[in-house]
Order: sequence, then structure tokens, then C-alpha cells
Amino acid sequence: EREVEKTKFALDERTQEVEAIAKEWAKREFFRVSMAGTVDADMTEDEFIESCWDRALFQGDLKYRQMKGEKMDEETELATFQSKQERKQKAMLERAKKELAEIMQEDLDKDDDEDDDDEDDKKKK
Repeated sequence: EREVEKTKFALDERTQEVEAIAKEWAKREFFRVSMAGTVDADMTEDEFIESCWDRALFQGDLKYRQMKGEKMDEETELATFQSKQERKQKAMLERAKKELAEIMQEDLDKDDDEDDDDEDDKKKK
């Protein structure tokens, strides 16, 4: 039981440290893209951090492991991370397309119903 608590504490401590590193990375990245002029002028630092948080956590985890002397292959991990992000974006895009198609179909159905009623009224007269 005590070992479980120690493990949880270590994980919490690790998570906090990775998140702190991630936040610093995201702030530096925001500064970099702001200076390059490649970020929307009205985007705040917090909005930017939220938009790239997954990447920031990835970078934070890499830096944490590097600081602790763990062996890693940064290029391979980055490629894997990027492919996962691409799949995630594709899935989100497909979901959004499906939802939009359903909404559009509902609107078309409403319009058809309204048109049908008008035609029925004309036939009665």
C-alpha cells in the first residue's frame, strides 16, 4: 500500500514537472511564432498554448526524460507523434463533416416539409 502511494506521488510529481516544462516550451513557441508573424494577431498566449498543448506535452516529456538521462530516439518519437496527430486531425475532420452533413440534411428536410405544406394548400384552393 505504501509502495502504491510512493508510485502515485512520483507520477504526480513527474506529471507536474512535465507540464511545467511543456508550458515553458509553449510560451517560447508563442514568442517565436509571434516574432515571425505566423500567428493570428488576435490570438492570446493562453489560446496559443491551448491550441498546441498536445505538442507541448510531447516536448515536455522528451525534455524531462532527457534531463533524467533516459535513452530515447527523438526523431523516431517525433515522427510517431506527428503521425498520431495527423490521424487524430483526420478523425476530427471526418466527425465534423458528418455532423455538418446531418445538420444540412435536417435543414433540407425542414425546407421540404414547409414546401410540401405550401403545395398542399395551393391544391386545396
